[in-house]
Amino acid sequence: MLPAMPEGMLLASGPNGIEGWAWDPSRPYDPVEVELLVNGAMMARGVADQFDIGLVHQRIGNGLHAFNIQLDKLPDGPYPVTVSARIVNGPDIQGHLTFKMPADFKGAVVETAFHDYDGFIDGIRKGKLCGWVWNRCLPDERVLVSLYDGLVHVGDTLATDFRNDLKQAGKANGHCAFSIDLPLNMLDGAMHSLSVRVHGTTWQLVNSPMVFGLNSASGLADMVVKLQQDVAKLSQMVNALFSVFHITDLDSKDKSMPEVGNDAGKNLVDALMKRTEALLTIQREALEQEMRVLAAEKTSISPTSITKVDARHGRLASALPDHKAS
Repeated sequence: MLPAMPEGMLLASGPNGIEGWAWDPSRPYDPVEVELLVNGAMMARGVADQFDIGLVHQRIGNGLHAFNIQLDKLPDGPYPVTVSARIVNGPDIQGHLTFKMPADFKGAVVETAFHDYDGFIDGIRKGKLCGWVWNRCLPDERVLVSLYDGLVHVGDTLATDFRNDLKQAGKANGHCAFSIDLPLNMLDGAMHSLSVRVHGTTWQLVNSPMVFGLNSASGLADMVVKLQQDVAKLSQMVNALFSVFHITDLDSKDKSMPEVGNDAGKNLVDALMKRTEALLTIQREALEQEMRVLAAEKTSISPTSITKVDARHGRLASALPDHKAS
């Protein structure tokens, strides 16, 4: 009578690896080693020594012959790929699994193998920090990013916005851009070190950290000039509004104009002027603070202060050129 041959079966791809069972009937209490093969090439090895009550019911040894094996890395393409298994120094076991794309290996491959990120911080526009990020292994999965000011967590957002240049570069079909609102307390004239990382990881986007702050008097002056130009345009719009509502004096009432329209015009003008005054105040205070700092540095120059000046006059985040996807 011929001795029973080792046997087994490849069952499924589960949340903790490739599942199956294998044993050698001639040594029913000794676990066997199993190799996983992808398109015929060995990719991982493990021991079939886990308990499965189903094996006991099938009278397969003592039930301690199941295995759960994870791959250390994603198999190279092209996809689809086929996974099979064999007993070390023994025969192939029954069954095979087909994976149509890398995402199908979720659970079958260690989680870190999926962390193949690509991303960049473009800069700051209109009070928002902008950039893009995607996962090469899981291009259809949107990435959650976290903004930090130094070690302080500022906020999170999903990179889901569409940009045509990213689509043309083949990055997540273009739906991988993001923008995060910067809080108003960052307009305090101080230096801020901003970084963006993939949420729950230490992986940072290229251009992290970036220096942000109102750190040059000339830069502030340019901002004030721009704001003054905007105020001039606003004044023209207000004058046009006056003519539409036939308002010649905000404190007087045009008897020929309905009361509701007159109040609406006054309320709109008041709101616009208050908003403009607030913006001017913010810029003026920041400029005055910067001038005081620069004056103090000019009167007391030492190696320490030189280092401080160099650090304070780093590149402005708002002046960074956009990074075109490549």
